Amino acid sequence: MCLVYAVIKDPAVGFLPFTRLVAVNADGTNPQVLSKRENAFSRGLQLGGGNVIDWLPDEDGAVLMTRQYLPDDRIGTRFGSSSRGLAVDWIDTRTLAVKHIESPRTDAVSHTRPFRSIIMLWLLTRVSQICRSPQ
Repeated sequence: MCLVYAVIKDPAVGFLPFTRLVAVNADGTNPQVLSKRENAFSRGLQLGGGNVIDWLPDEDGAVLMTRQYLPDDRIGTRFGSSSRGLAVDWIDTRTLAVKHIESPRTDAVSHTRPFRSIIMLWLLTRVSQICRSPQ
């Protein structure tokens, strides 16, 4: 997984930083954006791309992460949503299948879960190698 960081210029506010989490296979194929995506109907800006809170080492290719939800003006259709706030989602990094673990809450600031330190350290080292590799 890689964290993509960028700065955009908003005409009304100025420069705004944003992040996105991206998963890729070890060989660099199959890039998948894990962050919640905004669209033309989203109400608000999706600046934070979320955080992995559990690498789920017993579930190959899945992570537990926080994601920010924004309401979508297509309410009344199956594509719209009134969900707003921070949620916890289980995500398959290969297919982008999502299971909602904690519903979005506007009063949530962060979610924590015990990390598996040794596995996480190994994964972070491996991800760092993949993200730096010019393959």
